[in-house]
Amino acid sequence: MGVTGAEERLFIKKGFFLRLERYRFSGKERIIQRGRTALAILSNEADSDVRIIDTVFPLLWFQSSLGDLVDILNFLGVDTGTTSLGRVGTEVSYTIGTCDEGKPGSKLWIERKRGVPLRFTGIATSEGKRLTLRVEYTDYIPLKKGAWFPGTIRIFKDDALWVESTTKKTEVNTPLPESLFHIPEAVSYTHL
Repeated sequence: MGVTGAEERLFIKKGFFLRLERYRFSGKERIIQRGRTALAILSNEADSDVRIIDTVFPLLWFQSSLGDLVDILNFLGVDTGTTSLGRVGTEVSYTIGTCDEGKPGSKLWIERKRGVPLRFTGIATSEGKRLTLRVEYTDYIPLKKGAWFPGTIRIFKDDALWVESTTKKTEVNTPLPESLFHIPEAVSYTHL
């Protein structure tokens, strides 16, 4: 499998709004999220169930309270009753949930020092096959007032690197129109 470059634009707005546009040789791909509803328009439709992993970060990033975070984690399949301390590389992290053969589910690692997500794992089904998905958030960029954004996002399918995104430019507090996050009603979409 070769390396393919692509330009990607990511728009995130408070209230769980996301629009991801990826420009490849095969065409433009889009993922649009409004709350817990998402639409994936992809060149390979088989990837649509797996690409739901792209919507995890905005769900985690805009939590305004611990109760909201617990609700979203439960929604993402994370057993919030299972917590421990762990490490991702050299960083000490809180781990929430479990993801092993005995008890499949989702698991989140949050850096202890800054409170930012470092890793998320979960189980997905694509074309009738069970996959383990892992996304790693690294190289955080300070935005303002203690807010951080991952400079690199790596997505793995069954431990094989699938997608790597590197942040080249960030803009904060840029007005984004609601129409940017419009999900057409005539298109089938996925409820997260």
